[in-house]
Amino acid sequence: MIIEQIMAPFYMQKNSINLSNTKMLRVHVIRILNIIRLVHVIRILNIIRLVHVIRILKVIRLVHVIRLLKVIRLLKVIRLLKVIRLLKVIRLLKVIRLVHVIRLLHVIRLFTRHEFHCLFQCLMKTQMRRKLFSSLVKLTVKSIKFHNELKIVTELIR
Repeated sequence: MIIEQIMAPFYMQKNSINLSNTKMLRVHVIRILNIIRLVHVIRILNIIRLVHVIRILKVIRLVHVIRLLKVIRLLKVIRLLKVIRLLKVIRLLKVIRLVHVIRLLHVIRLFTRHEFHCLFQCLMKTQMRRKLFSSLVKLTVKSIKFHNELKIVTELIR
């Protein structure tokens, strides 16, 4: 109920988000994300369709996403990743520009070995160019300092 009331201003008659005033939406979404607990975030992700999530992610600036990730603890992030299905994550990765993904990975340094391996499998499925993929590999391995993962990554590139 609370979530539906918060998101109500953004919905038009045909259950789609109104993005006519992007500044208002950005500020409002950031306020929501700062106020609500993770349980509510999961509920929101279940209510909002993927298309709307992608639209919101395009609107929110990267700085705010990084701030958010710093606030949410790793256990909570893992819970979120369990809730969101892998196919949806792949679709999101296709939409978010690679530069932003690299910046995020460089800042958060949150991945376990298993998550790291899964991420690269996802990225391989999205059929990105080799140059972009290798730059992501170099930055991520450097920031996370998983030397064993480098072997797995080089095998994936080959």
